[in-house]
Amino acid sequence: MDDVNTPDSGPLPDFPPEVSPFDVEVERFVQLRDAIKAADDAHTKKTKEARDELEAMKARLLARLILLGGESVKTTAGTVYRTGRKSATIADGQAFRNHVISQQLWDIVDWRANAPAVANYIEVNKAAPPGVNFSIAYTVGVRRGDN
Repeated sequence: MDDVNTPDSGPLPDFPPEVSPFDVEVERFVQLRDAIKAADDAHTKKTKEARDELEAMKARLLARLILLGGESVKTTAGTVYRTGRKSATIADGQAFRNHVISQQLWDIVDWRANAPAVANYIEVNKAAPPGVNFSIAYTVGVRRGDN
């Protein structure tokens, strides 16, 4: 019999009799995962030169846009344009918190619940903190056997 370890998520569904045993399912899972990885690796290897060339071209095109002082250039072949991704990281958490609170700059901060801390809170208090929704999404992982 297969070892069964289930979270407390209620009764398991009834499976039709044609569902194969766990060892067959896990073996096929590992085979498919290996086949997909091999195909992905082959594709990555096959397209490496083209990807490298595209990255070099992107760097040259960005440098040219910067030299022109422009955001985009329209050509008969297409339009090249630059995009930016903004990033703000906190260098000094206490200084940032003090500034946000003292200036009431609530729009420059994201308030989110810390999932592991909320899980601990629920374990101790048997309920989520007020205003917080908490859930656990389960998925499946498969480790290769020793054979």
